[in-house]
Amino acid sequence: MNSSVTRPSLDNAQIANIAACSVVYGLAIFCTAISIYNKARRKVLYVIDDGLIILAVVSSSGLENIWQLLV
Repeated sequence: MNSSVTRPSLDNAQIANIAACSVVYGLAIFCTAISIYNKARRKVLYVIDDGLIILAVVSSSGLENIWQLLV
């Protein structure tokens, strides 16, 4: 009995999408850490913090796209 599972290979556009979403998601984590650090030091930068919220939402939707590609 053959237990190997064949999976379709990813094309270049899908690989580029995964790479771009991963970069954006990593950037969101990095910027969120900076935002938390600034709030802890009572340096509130409202424009940057609003941008981080938007970036986190965009990157989470990108992460969902990555999950759909891999499963």
